[in-house]
Amino acid sequence: MDVKIAFLHGFVTEEVYMKQPPGFIHPDYPNHVCKLTKDIYGLKQAPRAWFHRFSAFLISHGFACRKSDSSMFSYRSSSHVLIGLLYVEDIILIGSHNGLLDQFISRLSHQFAMKDLGNLHYFLDIQAVRTSHSLHLSRLKYICYLNFTCKPVRTPLASRNSISLVDGELLSDPSEYRSMGGALQYLTMTRPDIAYAVNVVSQFMHAPRTTHMHCVKRIFRYLQGTLTYGLTLRALSPTSMRAKKQPTVSKSSTEAKYRAIAYAVAETCWIRHILCELDKALTLRASWGEYYSSHLPPPISNSYQLSPIKEKTDCKRPCCSNFAKISLAACQILLK
Repeated sequence: MDVKIAFLHGFVTEEVYMKQPPGFIHPDYPNHVCKLTKDIYGLKQAPRAWFHRFSAFLISHGFACRKSDSSMFSYRSSSHVLIGLLYVEDIILIGSHNGLLDQFISRLSHQFAMKDLGNLHYFLDIQAVRTSHSLHLSRLKYICYLNFTCKPVRTPLASRNSISLVDGELLSDPSEYRSMGGALQYLTMTRPDIAYAVNVVSQFMHAPRTTHMHCVKRIFRYLQGTLTYGLTLRALSPTSMRAKKQPTVSKSSTEAKYRAIAYAVAETCWIRHILCELDKALTLRASWGEYYSSHLPPPISNSYQLSPIKEKTDCKRPCCSNFAKISLAACQILLK
C-alpha cells in the first residue's frame, strides 16, 4: 500500500511559522508570516508527526507497536492475526484472514488517502516474486534503470589483481566514479555476491584513479550477465544479512572471529525477539563453520541455556580451543 502525500496527514503540536510562499503573497499584508496548522514537506517535525498520527490510528484499532522494531505493528484476535510494517509512506500489511485484511484496508483508506497496490511486487525498489515455497528478492528494474550496455564477465573482480592507492592516473572528474560507486552500494542489499567488490572500490572515493574506474566498470559488466540474480528466501527460515567493515582493528584472526560471532549472535537475538513478540515458539540453531552448535529454548523460559560446544575438527592447536572458549563466552554474555 502507498500513502499519498503522507507528511500532510500529520498535525503540528508546536507553534511554527513560515514565510508566505511565492505566488501566494497577500497584497495587503506582504510582510506577514503564516502559522502552520498541519505539517508540510520540508518541515523537520513532519516525519515524526506523520508516524505519530499513523501509529495512534493503529493503536486505537487494537494494534500493538513492537518493541524490537518500532515500525512494526501487530493485531491479534481470538483466531486471526494482522501484521503491518511502515516505511515512510510505504506499507506492507499481511493477515491470516482475507476478510479481516480487506476490512482493515478499507478503514485505512477512509482515514488516509492511499492506494492499494495489491499483492506485494515492489517495496523500496526491491522486486518480490512469490512462489509456493519461496520469495525471490531482486533489483532487476533498478539495474535496468542504470542503462548500461557492455560485454558481461563471470566475476566482479579479476583474479590475482591487487588494487593499490597509487596505481594509475588521477581522474580529472571523480564525480562519475563516485556516482557509479554509490549506485553499486544501493545494490548490495539483494546482491551479496558483489558486496566485497563494492567495498573494495568504495575505499578510493576520495581520490579515484583510472585503475579504480576499470574495477568499477568490471562490476557493471558482471551485473550485465547476472541481471536476474537475487536472494531467495525459503519458508520458515528467518534471514538476516549484513556485510560491512568492522569498526575496530583486530590484532589476530581469533579476535576477528570473536567479534564476528558477537555481532552474529546479537543479530540472532534481535530476530528471535521479533518472533517472540509475534508469539512464535522458536528453536534456533546457530552454526559457525563446522565446529560449534548451540541451542536456544522456546521463549517461555526467562533464562537462556547453551548446549555444550563440540569440536569436530582434528586440529590440536591451542588457538582452536581458545576460539571455542571465546565463542561460548560471547554467546553467554550476549544472551543474558
